[in-house]
Amino acid sequence: MNIKDGINSAFQSIFSHKLRSLLTLTGIVIGVLAVVTMFSSVYAIKALIKKNMEGMAGIILLLFSPVQEILIWKQEKRAVKLGVLNKMFLL
Repeated sequence: MNIKDGINSAFQSIFSHKLRSLLTLTGIVIGVLAVVTMFSSVYAIKALIKKNMEGMAGIILLLFSPVQEILIWKQEKRAVKLGVLNKMFLL
């Protein structure tokens, strides 16, 4: 069986099972649209967060993970001694 016979057989199968082909095509289109929608939504949310963070230029935000808690705790203790803890927001 050469390539021409294979392509001919594929098209014959597609046209003989029209409903199955239509449902398969519909599933593929819905799947691609879902992936594109999710990526664009994530991009829009990232842009919105970035815009909101840039608007808070005067606020100091400290983002930390559990590994960095000891370092942040030492910085808080130093900030309490200096009396500037009320200007710091910890997330």
